[in-house]
Amino acid sequence: MEGVPSPEIQRSPQSAETPGRPSPEKPQPPLERRRGSPRGATTSSRQSPGRYQRQALRPAAAALPRVGRARNPAARDPRATHPAEDPTEPREPDLTRQPPGATRQMLKAGGGVSAEEQMTACQPFDALLRDESFLSAFHAFLRKEFSEENILFWKACEGLKKLDSPDELPSKAVEIYNKFIQTRAPKEINIDHQTKEVIKLHLQMPDVTCFDVAQKQIYSLMEKDSYPRFIKSEIYLNIVNKPK
Repeated sequence: MEGVPSPEIQRSPQSAETPGRPSPEKPQPPLERRRGSPRGATTSSRQSPGRYQRQALRPAAAALPRVGRARNPAARDPRATHPAEDPTEPREPDLTRQPPGATRQMLKAGGGVSAEEQMTACQPFDALLRDESFLSAFHAFLRKEFSEENILFWKACEGLKKLDSPDELPSKAVEIYNKFIQTRAPKEINIDHQTKEVIKLHLQMPDVTCFDVAQKQIYSLMEKDSYPRFIKSEIYLNIVNKPK
């Protein structure tokens, strides 16, 4: 009908779109990157309920049983690891702390000494050098091994320190040098060249210490090389088992 106005259609703000343009999307919550995850790996701020369920299944630390604790305080005491010695039980003699003469008597009498202790009865090495019987046997053993010069040099150095007259010292020192130290000496010992040169300088004003460095080297050589073989030799066993 003419003269009647048409009703206006009200449009909502969402429907009022510009022709030819898409409608804007709703903003999404920002994504956060989990700590420790590689760059670019993100997760939503909302976490799945399964994670909390798994954590709830873990038992509390206080509920776990304590294991590994010794109820006996003595078990943690290092002094309680070895039982106390029974004073009524016989103790085997310690041959390493006995003088050579007493050691020889115990070896002859038996006294509960094992075979291994018999082989090391004269320890330490200096105990052998103080006992005349063992020293003579050791000298014979070195002569058999063609290393007699070592014990001869050691004896000569000990004799130099026991001289009664200081006037005899220069000639005695030169005699030891010519017999044991110089190159191609009759009983040349095995020492380094530097030690030989030091001894040669000391001979200009000799004293009882001019051969100390060489004597220590020979002592160590006999102790570590010759002596272990000597205590396993027949010469040693014969003197140990020799009837008095």
